Amino acid sequence: QRRSGELLERAVAVRPSGGVLQYNLAAHYDRVQHDYDKARDHYQLAVRCDNPLPDAYFRLGYVLQYHLRDYGEAEAAYQGCLLAQPLHLEAMANYGLLLCNPLKRYHSSRRVLGRVLELAPDHEDARLGLKFLQLLDNAQRRQATEEPTSE
Repeated sequence: QRRSGELLERAVAVRPSGGVLQYNLAAHYDRVQHDYDKARDHYQLAVRCDNPLPDAYFRLGYVLQYHLRDYGEAEAAYQGCLLAQPLHLEAMANYGLLLCNPLKRYHSSRRVLGRVLELAPDHEDARLGLKFLQLLDNAQRRQATEEPTSE
């Protein structure tokens, strides 16, 4: 694994504008070394290359959302992925979950996660996200109908 990382680093040094090479090096940092700062840097380089891979945007969003907690940049990365590949189900699902929590844009989240389930009815993450939104709606309705307690 270390050797493959070294080979990828050499290849990127020779051809830094190679989007696929940048993507593969980013994936190595992401999935093998768990160095998410380096992964982010190389995914960002990969999406700036000509004809970037939709998965480079997706993995950038994933690293930003789940490892680095940079939600605004994660949102932009998922939008980039969906612009390049509108039916990228994992990007749609993660984007919908990001909109739900932590961004708290529930209406948009419900719309995106609902679309995922239209395309893939068994998508577990989208189903759980919508279930969370339903529970949240129920709790808000209960709270709104409760009478204030007297002190």
